[in-house]
Amino acid sequence: MPTINLYLEPEDALPAQDVKKIADKVKGKTKTFSLPDKYLNATKIKSNFDVRKELLLWAGKEFGLSGAGAKTLVGKAGLQGRLTEIGSYDLVFTVSADVAGEVKTFRIKGELEILAKDPIAAPEPCKVTYANGKVRSACEGDRNLKTKIESIALAGPTETGHGRVPYLGGALHAHATNTESVAWFWKGETMHVVATGKKNNQNKTQQRGGKGAALKTMQYDWDEG
Repeated sequence: MPTINLYLEPEDALPAQDVKKIADKVKGKTKTFSLPDKYLNATKIKSNFDVRKELLLWAGKEFGLSGAGAKTLVGKAGLQGRLTEIGSYDLVFTVSADVAGEVKTFRIKGELEILAKDPIAAPEPCKVTYANGKVRSACEGDRNLKTKIESIALAGPTETGHGRVPYLGGALHAHATNTESVAWFWKGETMHVVATGKKNNQNKTQQRGGKGAALKTMQYDWDEG
């Protein structure tokens, strides 16, 4: 798991009893934050959720630290690690204390769990259009192609598949099976499907309409309807 580490430098040692209090609250335990929508973009955690601030508020309210210890922790604690998605993180408090005249550092390890306060709605797939009726029929009549298109539409415009096909004017393409492929353009938020392909390792380049430059086909025979 990724780690969130709230730490003090060794020179900012805490009273030994405060280190014990931190251990009692953190070691082997789980701290959970349930985030409202304002801190989330689907499962992604927005940067406006200040986990350092929230951990320090938790420590100040529930750990029972001495006044000096609380002041040092709140004023000087740094943070290593970053929250990216809801889920579980290793939570570490790295603090030092003077033990029998020697400053010792302790890594007190627990777990941090980030949840969504409200149910996360399933993402809506992008709209899909087709270059013509024959391409639509070919895609909707083939379970593998249909499933692949649904997957790409759900992923949205960040999906680029296996790269562009020069023969199709730079359309993106993705493999539906080892022998089938689908090609499309993103038009804003719309997936516009322009061709289906059958694998042909011998067909590396091809002229469009039998004339002009020989363009890379990505080793597919393309059917544009």
